[in-house]
Amino acid sequence: MARDAGVRTTRGVNLFSRDASGFRLLAEDPASRTQRLALEPWQLPELLQLTVAVDADTAPESLALERAVGEDAVPIPVVPEVC
Repeated sequence: MARDAGVRTTRGVNLFSRDASGFRLLAEDPASRTQRLALEPWQLPELLQLTVAVDADTAPESLALERAVGEDAVPIPVVPEVC
């Protein structure tokens, strides 16, 4: 993770994938504590949404702000670059 002024630590990152029903949290491998998303050789990952929980003990487990109960969640818009 990159450092930014004012950010002291992070408590983790959760990755989600999108399917027909919406976004779903990727399962974590208990041994390595990592999440994996299989991509085909022609696919590239795309950042669609970023949610930051300020002063939270863990990373948000949902992208819906109304489900981030007890967390000060802040959605950050992602503007795609068009060439």
